[in-house]
Amino acid sequence: MDKQRKPLSTKKPPIPSKDHKVIEDWMTNRIMPEIKPMIKEIDSLIHNSISNLNYAVKWGNAYYGTNELGWLIEVAAYDVSANIVFLNGADFEC
Repeated sequence: MDKQRKPLSTKKPPIPSKDHKVIEDWMTNRIMPEIKPMIKEIDSLIHNSISNLNYAVKWGNAYYGTNELGWLIEVAAYDVSANIVFLNGADFEC
């Protein structure tokens, strides 16, 4: 009998929502005022570039993805900077 494979992580993934309000609440309540303009611009670029997005906030970070491709982008905002992480092999073209 084969052993069952263990998942790479025991953390549950973010729960997707079609409502962008999840991200708006995150920006309003969790982001330092000095960095809000940059985070809003990043959010706008993502929102305008990818159709049929799902949104989530978990572990203090914003997640963007689609039903077909899963989570694509994670945005982590800090006091004076932000990290944009491309998940599951996602990339971008300039």
